[in-house]
Amino acid sequence: MRKILFLSAVAALAIAAPAVRLDEVSVSAQKIDENASEVAAAVSVLDEKELRLREAKDLNGLRSASSNLSFLQGGGISLFIMRGVTSDYAFDSPNVGLYLDGVSYLGTYGNYVFLEDIERIEILKGPQSALYGKNAYAGVINAVSKAPTNEPQAKIGLKLGEDSLRGISFSAGGAIVKDKFLASFTGFSEKKNGFMYNENLNKSDDYKDALYGKIYFRFLPTDELTVDLIQNYYRIANGAQRSNLHNAANRTRYANGMDGEENAKNYEASLKAEYKSGDYALTSLTTFRDYKNDSSYDGDHRPASLLDVYYKEDRKDFTQEFRFSADNAYGKFVLGAAAGATQRDVRSSVNSVM
Repeated sequence: MRKILFLSAVAALAIAAPAVRLDEVSVSAQKIDENASEVAAAVSVLDEKELRLREAKDLNGLRSASSNLSFLQGGGISLFIMRGVTSDYAFDSPNVGLYLDGVSYLGTYGNYVFLEDIERIEILKGPQSALYGKNAYAGVINAVSKAPTNEPQAKIGLKLGEDSLRGISFSAGGAIVKDKFLASFTGFSEKKNGFMYNENLNKSDDYKDALYGKIYFRFLPTDELTVDLIQNYYRIANGAQRSNLHNAANRTRYANGMDGEENAKNYEASLKAEYKSGDYALTSLTTFRDYKNDSSYDGDHRPASLLDVYYKEDRKDFTQEFRFSADNAYGKFVLGAAAGATQRDVRSSVNSVM
């Protein structure tokens, strides 16, 4: 009898409890806008609030953001490892696709993606090559910028920290022509001294110097047509990478004979036009990326020039995509075609006495 009364009480409490309604999260990583709970793949979504709590300003902020995801960055190389599948940086061939507003990062060098004014980041796990090509064998990371609105907004920030960290950031946006032409601007400048000290050259090597800017224009000529033009630019001048001999007595001090550095510049643009009519949508996406890198580092970590490495890269990527999608009572589908071209000039040399 007691068991029956106990179960009845539990049932009554369950019925009386207020319904919990979760916020709907829309994602577009599978080339169609859909609820995250309806995506036929393992997906994690980091929204603007989550990114702010993590203080995620670049890809380093995505470390441990999702299970079975890790990130490696150093010496100009940036790559993700997903579900144990890594990327081959020796052949510049990533297995995790990385996209920012449709712009593809097809290599493993110089993928400095700054997460300024990002609305969300979608992490899809598992093969996505049918939608993204050969560089999405393990999964895809898709970053989507925050679109401008009619509401005027502006903010400015200052940053100070250890190792003489100093920086300034700003963002502003609003309507140029209400409901028709919207724009937002974001940028920052940041510098930081290194904490790795080169006793041979009597200087700190691993300094940081970054400049970044983004312009987002949204055109709304009709209720059905939306045109987005997004442009990003960054310039990076970093000192020698933070590395030392594993048996060094002091990991923050070394005596390299070479003053290593990394100088990178990147310009990218995406032009997206989407026409929606009822349950159907026609989309055109054009992207361009121009990336340059000039780097050097001391491969032997000794005063003598036993292994000095120099690397230069000039890369241009262009992609064009068309797709037609539908989402109605009969189901959803995406039909499309994509093409791309890459021009890449790489020069590397090693000065060695061996």
